[in-house]
This record gives sequence, structure tokens and C-alpha cells, in this order.
Amino acid sequence: MLKSCRTFLDYCIQAKNLKYIVIILTSFSTSSYILSLIRRLKNKKIENENLITEDEIKEYQKKWANSVILIGKLYSHNENYEAYAKFFLEDLYNTFPNVLFKPTKASVVQFRNTYEDALSYFITGDIIEDTGFALEQWSDIIFKNNKIYIQGDIATAMGEYTFKSDKTNKVITAQYTFGYLKCKESNKLKIYLQHSSIPYKLDTDLFNIIRCM
Repeated sequence: MLKSCRTFLDYCIQAKNLKYIVIILTSFSTSSYILSLIRRLKNKKIENENLITEDEIKEYQKKWANSVILIGKLYSHNENYEAYAKFFLEDLYNTFPNVLFKPTKASVVQFRNTYEDALSYFITGDIIEDTGFALEQWSDIIFKNNKIYIQGDIATAMGEYTFKSDKTNKVITAQYTFGYLKCKESNKLKIYLQHSSIPYKLDTDLFNIIRCM
């Protein structure tokens, strides 16, 4: 009897049927199972409150795009773009070195494991190959998600984004994977993973060489 009630109670929890939950709970005296159930309900509430949604991710992507565009505009108007770039990293990204960052235009130093290396990519710094990705002055950045996977307070988005140059109006397309986490303290999203690359183009000569190997 107790076992069947537990099974039914588990079903009610999943279905969020509070009426039957109350009836069953009042039928038992206090027990370890009831205490365990209370803890489960409490943890479930915390998980639901901290759940990432697709809308939050899409809004965060717009925020990222607008921030990169703004850095370039501040730079073009000889305003304090560096201060805003630092705010951008601190506001949108997880605390370095707890960020997995592989930017698009990076060859010599492909993985940026420190705050300084990431900042250098966006506005130049100690890494010689960096020309300042945000300083190229983009007029429009559009995210196109292929797939978004959400698991509680962790989420991953994969797709392609386009960058329109404010100088030439040319559009560049890159592929991305972004990882997001939701901080319990602030209930804000943070980027903990960013991998970006140029779409692969088949070189027929290289393909023939590989095929013959």
C-alpha cells in the first residue's frame, strides 16, 4: 500500500497536482520519506527558478551583438571604448579563467584562457596577431540558432552569425557554439563557452590528396 501511494505521489509531483499531494501527505505520519519528499519539492522549486529559457538566450545574444557594435562605435568617435570593452567582458562572460574561448580570427594564440587575452582579441593588446575584432566597426550582427540545448541552469546554443561591416557593407558569416550558465546569486546569464570558426570550404586538390592517402 505504501509503495503504491509513493508511486502515485511521484506521479502527482510530476503533474503538479497539489490537491492529491495534500491528501496523500495528510494520510501519513511524519516519516523519513515525507522529509525526503519535502527536500525534493524544495530543490525542484530552486531548479525551476534557476531554469534558463530560450527567450533569455536570444535576448542575451542580442545584448552580445549590440555590445560588440557599440565598442566599434565608441572607437570610431574617439570615446572610451576600452572601458566599455572591459565592462562587456565582465558583464557578459563568466569569470576568467573559467571561460572556454576560441575566437574566429585567432591563429597563433587560438585559445584565450585569460581575461587579458580575451580583451586583446576584441580591442587589441599584447598578442601581436590581434587587430581588434570589435574595432572593425560592425553595423549589424545577427544570430541564427540551429539548435539550443537546455539542461537546468546550463545551456548550449549552436548556429551561425553574420557580421555586416559598417565601412564596406560586406557580410561575413561564421559558425558558433556558445555555452551559457545562470548564476544563482544574480539570476543572470554568463557565457562560459564560445567557439567560433569560418565555415569549411572543400579544396578539391586537397580532397584528392587525402583520398589517395
